[in-house]
Amino acid sequence: MRIRTEGVSAYAHWAAAAEGKLIGIAMLGRQSAIEAIVANLNKGEPVILDRIPLDNLGKRAYVQSTARLGGYVFSVIVPSAGIQMQKAKKTGEKPESQSGKTAVLWHESAGSVLWRKIFDTTTVPLLDSWQDYVIAKLRDEVALNRIRIAMGLRPEYGKRIVDANMHGDHDGWCGALVDIREHDMEAIVLYGLKNREITA
Repeated sequence: MRIRTEGVSAYAHWAAAAEGKLIGIAMLGRQSAIEAIVANLNKGEPVILDRIPLDNLGKRAYVQSTARLGGYVFSVIVPSAGIQMQKAKKTGEKPESQSGKTAVLWHESAGSVLWRKIFDTTTVPLLDSWQDYVIAKLRDEVALNRIRIAMGLRPEYGKRIVDANMHGDHDGWCGALVDIREHDMEAIVLYGLKNREITA
């Protein structure tokens, strides 16, 4: 698998992509090629993974870790902490709809990074025992909108957690785009407690 940008390419060991955006990648190539690809990524340039065009998370949206292997460089590119992709504003949209998606990339050995991201993003008190329930509701747009309606809120379309497609030999790496909205979290927790799907 190859990654290409602006006439430079390198071998991609694995890559994570969601909604047409590159979330992270592990690359192997000559130092000059890796440096050029990273520079183009940090300028906000799109890339091509094999034949798949992928957009960038934004300017200076990635951080890099590198190791030398003989005459080559192995580089892992992950999203910078706190990078948020803002949605375009539409006339008449309420403030809740203006939240942005955050890219998260982690190795499964690091535990539940996704849950920690949700926990840190909301002011709604959460218990760790609710993790599976809350994440399942955030991943299921239909179930979430049923909960919103039951709790007196209008439905809002769009997935709150979009799991990344992992390409190549990803060795336990996982990724997602996360869009946590405060009213969703309140509705999920109150609905779960009210219907005894979770307990305090």
